[in-house]
Amino acid sequence: MYTDIDNLPSGTVVRKNLCIIGAGAAGISVAREFLSQPDVSVALVESGSFDHERSIQQLYEGEFQTNTPLEAKLRKNYLHVGRTRQFGGSTNCWAGWCVPLSPWDFKQRSWIPYSGWPITREQMDPYYNRATKVLGVTPFNYELSEHEERLGPEFIKGSDKFDTQVLHHAEQPARFNTLYREDIIRAANIELFLHANVTNVRTSEDKSKIDYIDAVSLTGNRLRVNADMFVLCAGGIENPRILLANRSDIPRGIGNEHDLVGRFFMEHIRLMGIAEMIRSRPQRPLGMYYGRWDRRPGGSVGPYVIGVLCLSEAAQKEQQIYNCALYLDSREKPKQDARYMRKSKLFDAVSQLDNYPGYGNRSTTRGRYLGGLRCRTEQTPNPESRVTLSNLRDPLGVPKVRLNWQMQKSDWNNVYRSLEILGHELGRLSEGRLRITMDQSDPDNLSYSGFHHMGTTRMNNNPSEGVVDESCRVHSLRNLYVAGSSVFPTSGWANPTLTLTALALRLADHLKQRYFS
Repeated sequence: MYTDIDNLPSGTVVRKNLCIIGAGAAGISVAREFLSQPDVSVALVESGSFDHERSIQQLYEGEFQTNTPLEAKLRKNYLHVGRTRQFGGSTNCWAGWCVPLSPWDFKQRSWIPYSGWPITREQMDPYYNRATKVLGVTPFNYELSEHEERLGPEFIKGSDKFDTQVLHHAEQPARFNTLYREDIIRAANIELFLHANVTNVRTSEDKSKIDYIDAVSLTGNRLRVNADMFVLCAGGIENPRILLANRSDIPRGIGNEHDLVGRFFMEHIRLMGIAEMIRSRPQRPLGMYYGRWDRRPGGSVGPYVIGVLCLSEAAQKEQQIYNCALYLDSREKPKQDARYMRKSKLFDAVSQLDNYPGYGNRSTTRGRYLGGLRCRTEQTPNPESRVTLSNLRDPLGVPKVRLNWQMQKSDWNNVYRSLEILGHELGRLSEGRLRITMDQSDPDNLSYSGFHHMGTTRMNNNPSEGVVDESCRVHSLRNLYVAGSSVFPTSGWANPTLTLTALALRLADHLKQRYFS
């Protein structure tokens, strides 16, 4: 069932077993896991409604600072453009790409400060499998061999420095607003509260647990939810904002005893036009790296699949760098126009190839593949990259967010070094040549973000190093959990939606087994 709190008497108090704050991918995924347990009553508290509302969306507005070369327009709109404050959350504008984190993303890497998850990829695999069903991208196998016959062979085969990894999305990305709306509103044990903005979170007298939350609509109607368990699923920026803004009972903010809430904000760094490549074997197909729909017998369409080049775990360890995915960003067929070749930054390099054995004469180089690369890479966890509170307040009286997204020189160097290694491998294996066009010292006008907000309530079993433990429970409170990408200790290069959905399913299992079995 669902209720717009504007239709309730102001000051209504409800009592539930479980209260979930935020009806996005994480919140809805947790809630749906309790459809099979009708004896567990659930409140799903959502700021927006089923439709997009500008006045609600504007509650995301705040102050944004960054040392990244983002375009002026993106700087102005970053906080409220890349997220959607309504039922279904940002799945309403999600591109649909899915790929799990690599096994080594979960490991502690000595060359990356603050790295390491308290759980392993093996522990996550069952939940990744379940999450693909939730996101509507099944069946799917991430083993490269499963796709080579249909998409084409792996590029630079025989390299121990690079692996090809595949990612995919459905023909229609899962929009939780329409996909799971009926599940929620028809459930007898789940009550969805719309236009309910959490403004007050209160603890018990001994500060060991959450007693209740207050939610307010823009018209001023108030709702109080008492519950046994609470799960915060409001996103990578709103999760820390809610925790930091509630200081009535805990002066530094809920869960912030060690000044970690809001720190370690991470994004995926995406760079365009970073290198140009020419191949020595233009006849070899590159369908794996341009992607295709999985056309199945009977006319059905499976996931759209694409391959990317990633440094192997051994290479990352040897070179002391971190995870980066390189995308081929041009045509599969080589350009035949010689005038195009003369205008290219690679013209000189193409001419020089005549001096290398196996590259033929200049007349044949005109037909060789010419294309570019782009990338997405993880960002070094940085405690100075953080969410804090502004002195400004929103229409509900809650302090607005202040985001200071900071990057380090090592983030750029990591991309540059990855390209250098790729260039070396292309030459060593007689596959081609690479010219790096990225300016290592000044990557202006190259970077843009994925609106992937991660790391601000990071997971670690040591309370002095993380906000939540391996079960996603806030260390200092026995009944408050956090779901979503804010718990990621590191980001990898992978799009976060599949992982945050998998973590939400894992959290739901934990709650059911520990409290509601």
